[in-house]
Amino acid sequence: MKVFIRSRWGVRLLALAMAILGRCLFTTVRRETHVSSPGTNPFEISCRGSYLYSVWHDVLVMAAFFRRHHRMTALSSLHRDGTLVAEFNRFVNMGSVQGSSSRISPGAMKALLKCLATRHLVITPDGPLGPRHTMSQGLVFLASRTGCPIMPSGFGCSRAWRIPGSWTDMVVPKPFSRVVLVIRDPIYVPRDLRSTELASWMARVKEAMDEAQGTAEALAQNRQQPCDSTSSRAAA
Repeated sequence: MKVFIRSRWGVRLLALAMAILGRCLFTTVRRETHVSSPGTNPFEISCRGSYLYSVWHDVLVMAAFFRRHHRMTALSSLHRDGTLVAEFNRFVNMGSVQGSSSRISPGAMKALLKCLATRHLVITPDGPLGPRHTMSQGLVFLASRTGCPIMPSGFGCSRAWRIPGSWTDMVVPKPFSRVVLVIRDPIYVPRDLRSTELASWMARVKEAMDEAQGTAEALAQNRQQPCDSTSSRAAA
């Protein structure tokens, strides 16, 4: 099995199988979107500009299959699973840039700057090695250098499997469950932020992400009603 996964064609076949299974699963779920700022839903063609969508690592399955992606690229790991993730992203209509969310190398920064000229970027600030729901400085640093706003986002579902990992579970919705996406107002990080200012902005982004994630989970479980300021769309 390891030899199969290490081969180029083995990786591609595994990525294709994952993409097909995920798409089949998500044809059965009910999806809802709650967006605080109109025009910032990345799953709509009308979403203009470039945004940094920030989600926690354990809800990546929902982020990958929620709807069809438009102009979306993901920052994938430099570790050995990075190639598998890159192939998987290709099958779900997403681009890939390999790098680390904790420290962005000059090469990755160059690729990201080119990407953000025309596309959105999704980042998991606690990936790929955790700790769970812990903010790394790479996201804030990138927002400061590019001027692109951070979009704190969260996904919740009514019923799910939780696949154990080395440092966090992976949440996979069960068939016919309800999946909710919450996207909060953009956070604009000041240009050329000093290193001494990173921590306060990291805390601010984490707070917004935790709120979005908590709201998405509460809405999925019918423990909370949408706020009047939040636009909502639902689909079976």
